[in-house]
Amino acid sequence: VSLESNQMNVGDTIHGDTTNRRVSIGFAQFTPDATLEVRPSGATERIQEWKNNAGDVVAYMDQEGSLHIDGTYQQF
Repeated sequence: VSLESNQMNVGDTIHGDTTNRRVSIGFAQFTPDATLEVRPSGATERIQEWKNNAGDVVAYMDQEGSLHIDGTYQQF
């Protein structure tokens, strides 16, 4: 475990940044390429948001479970 100013790194697997309110799990990075934001149940519309590396929302899920995507859907 290493600690820096408002940051925590656990074996390069979990990284926490309390200044930006982010946690990276897996390949822990200080500046991730994308983020997933999970909000509490009291959220008014969006309970999850996916953001690209510029911080722009590229997809979100609303309280009814509908997934909204900005871009092209690719089935896999």
